[in-house]
Amino acid sequence: MASYVVKILPALIYLAAVLNAQAFDVTEKRVEHIDLTEKDIVKKDEMDFKLRDNKRESRFIGDLVIGERLADETIFRRSVEISNPTDQVYNSAIMLSVERGTIHYVSVNNEKNSYAVACDEPYSLGTSRTSFNVRVPPNTKSQLWLLVAAH
Repeated sequence: MASYVVKILPALIYLAAVLNAQAFDVTEKRVEHIDLTEKDIVKKDEMDFKLRDNKRESRFIGDLVIGERLADETIFRRSVEISNPTDQVYNSAIMLSVERGTIHYVSVNNEKNSYAVACDEPYSLGTSRTSFNVRVPPNTKSQLWLLVAAH
């Protein structure tokens, strides 16, 4: 009897572990739409030095910067807060659009103590719409500054 238990015990332990495993489908993502309008435009006289050069005291590896700044651009700025009260990584696509112009620059920066990871998608620039993917760690709240430039 003891040898029988020894033989099937590992199989029972494996079966119990498989039955209690929680599957998380990272391919299932939500899509958030943000329309940048006149109220999001930063006037030239309101720009501070950091915003002009997009310089920050510290960078987080999950920040995203794509494109180049131009002299005759219109700058849109928006703060976005993403709360993830779950025990799983929150995955979402954020679609941005501007009323007029062609987006040539996108910057997604975490505020202090924010740890979201932003990734661009192919062909992100060159139209009035763009998107990026963002992942937020479990049980956290992330504060992102979006800076979008269009011409």
